[in-house]
Amino acid sequence: MIKGIQYAKRIKRLDYSYIGPFTEGLAAVSKGTENTGYIDTNGEIAIPLSFVNSFHFSNGLAYALPTNHEHVYINHHGAPVIRNKDFLDCSEFSEGLAAVKLKIAPTDEDNGAIDQEGPPGMWGYIDKSGQIAIPPVFNFARKFHEGLAAIKQDGTWKFIDKQQNVHAQNFKQCGAFSNGLAPVTSGNLWGFIDHTGKLSIPAQYQLAKDFSDGLAAVKAGTAYGFINPAGNMVIKPTSFPWRSLKTDFAQCRQKTKVQS
Repeated sequence: MIKGIQYAKRIKRLDYSYIGPFTEGLAAVSKGTENTGYIDTNGEIAIPLSFVNSFHFSNGLAYALPTNHEHVYINHHGAPVIRNKDFLDCSEFSEGLAAVKLKIAPTDEDNGAIDQEGPPGMWGYIDKSGQIAIPPVFNFARKFHEGLAAIKQDGTWKFIDKQQNVHAQNFKQCGAFSNGLAPVTSGNLWGFIDHTGKLSIPAQYQLAKDFSDGLAAVKAGTAYGFINPAGNMVIKPTSFPWRSLKTDFAQCRQKTKVQS
């Protein structure tokens, strides 16, 4: 039986307005407009509902926002492990690092104004001890996947490694690496690059998602389908909305596992 179904059977009678996905044996929950906390896979409260917001566990830590609105990372017992008064925003840990937005002094250029990326601040990365691993010099930063992270600087996206070496750059939009490939825009179309920045699957789609379980959703014309890392369309395009297609994808993957 699928673990998610087992968990659902255990907790289906619990009175929560929201139950997030389980990661590392814990799921964020909330009741109505009350604060959030975490339950274990038996449906028992593992970390009290004492946070304004809480996020998935990853690499043993979860980003949470206590009632005093101080950005912190907590461990599986709910104890703060990393806290920094200069955090403006945070993301989950991935491959040992987490992207964080840190306060910066207002400049003459922005005059301290709040823009589309939030209050004055820059993104960088911290390690699991809370130390700065990559200085906050980016307009935006995403999680590391397969050793590379997408960062936005000077209006375009690029991929860097943990030593800040640039592997690919000058993209208007991009996704994350999976199966050795990442979706990026080239002109007005989407294709996929490899770790060297080479376009491995030509830019020919109106939209492309990250690979997951060996397949990536793409929009070809007005229809959605799924391709494999070789660029072959393994689930033919359909005009169904993307949300409906995700269900088809899940069913297809399950049938593949059963047959194997």
